[in-house]
Amino acid sequence: MTEIASVRVAARERPEADLVVAGCFEGEEPEAAGMEEKVRHALVRLKGRGGWKGKDEQIAQTDAGPDGPVVTLSGLGARKDFSSVKLERWFSRIAEEARIAGARRLAVLVPGHAETCRSAAERVLRGLALSVYRYDRYQSEADRTNRLEDVAVLPPEGEEEAYRGALERAQTVAAAVAFTRDLA
Repeated sequence: MTEIASVRVAARERPEADLVVAGCFEGEEPEAAGMEEKVRHALVRLKGRGGWKGKDEQIAQTDAGPDGPVVTLSGLGARKDFSSVKLERWFSRIAEEARIAGARRLAVLVPGHAETCRSAAERVLRGLALSVYRYDRYQSEADRTNRLEDVAVLPPEGEEEAYRGALERAQTVAAAVAFTRDLA
């Protein structure tokens, strides 16, 4: 059976990851409150780069430091146009970028929005777990490398409890969906 990544809810203070991705809406600051200082400063520098607007699919990234993760600022477009479809596309995009970069551990800083709030916690977690799904039964072992193993979800501020409460069900449903895809 094809495996999906292990998804966990993590604290913002110290996301243990090879790659930290923060979503940022157009014309807004990244929601970096509570992040460790290195990551917070990297996000501020990335947002300050010339040409950064936060447009849908726009990306700015730091280089890997000797003692820190690669930090990516990912544009989500206008807040008013953000939808569950765009959220799912964003998850797929960042999972593929992590796979290509060879990251084993990904931390996703989820911005606050109606599509990511308390009532959407299970959908967000399930979407992240399924974003790494790839049917690879007939691929060689060499083709199965660069597998994302761990996804740490850094929920919007004030939503950590809701995300933790939704985690078990989200993982169960994601595993069932992956199994069903394998059967199909």
